[in-house]
Amino acid sequence: MPAQPSQNGRHPGRWAAATADAPCPVCGSAGGCRMAADAVACRARGGPLAEERVAADDGLEYHLHPRDPATGAAYDPVPVEVGQFIGTVFDPADVVLVRPIETWAEDGRKRSRVVYPAVACPTAGGLATDFRRWAGLQRVAAAERANLFFSVCPRFGPDDYDLSWLALTVRWLRTNQDACNIPEHTIIAILIHCH
Repeated sequence: MPAQPSQNGRHPGRWAAATADAPCPVCGSAGGCRMAADAVACRARGGPLAEERVAADDGLEYHLHPRDPATGAAYDPVPVEVGQFIGTVFDPADVVLVRPIETWAEDGRKRSRVVYPAVACPTAGGLATDFRRWAGLQRVAAAERANLFFSVCPRFGPDDYDLSWLALTVRWLRTNQDACNIPEHTIIAILIHCH
């Protein structure tokens, strides 16, 4: 969104009033709300990420929503199911590998492509709560027609630790023992040795 002139016309202003041509992205109103590149001050509607505020100039209450500068929409929170999944598999301080991968079938064969520039290693606690990061991952996944794959073993650190042998902790392991010739006690011993 281009900078709006201030009332004195000399300095660019941060906020622009909602209009019929550019309504509030939260409530759809053409008046009363104000918008900036990274926030929306909505007079009509709150939300899970909104902060209640009082305007200094007129004393009216409004809801300050964080806004995605890339899309112009107010951010949505990280889905509850994502937080539940991440909280089940990881400790909050664990580093999680998130890898966007496009998959498709071609000539009867499965194909895939990793979107390497978008591979990320946030902490589990951050991934479950950081709505800005989640929106960015969703945007990449949509643009690249990719799914988001999460590692199930925490990584050693956030940078350049995308090798399987750098997963030093195994929280759980699933095996199909019906088709496995390894005795059950050996599998348990392997799990103990890995952790």
